[in-house]
Amino acid sequence: MCKLLKIKNSRLSERQIKMGLIFFVAGTSAGTAAELIGIHRNSATRFYDYLRRVIAKYITGESPFFDGGIERVYAQVIPDAKTETLMPMIRNKIRPDSIIYTGTFNS
Repeated sequence: MCKLLKIKNSRLSERQIKMGLIFFVAGTSAGTAAELIGIHRNSATRFYDYLRRVIAKYITGESPFFDGGIERVYAQVIPDAKTETLMPMIRNKIRPDSIIYTGTFNS
């Protein structure tokens, strides 16, 4: 079982956690995910917050949940996710042969 699925003091089942992960990655709002999974909206909001904290720890190199495989991570707050905004950053920061994992943005 994935270490991420062992959440301290959580009453969510393994199935609910897996479904929550799927909805989180897909960009589904916590409220909608809660309805689809069958949990309270506050539980989904807390779960999404937990995932964001795990990601933040990973980005800063403090997470025990990931074993590597990613050489570098670059994060920046942006005003919008338009192609005109993102492409200059990508061109300046990313090598041409790199693989880029994004969230739900098409740009």
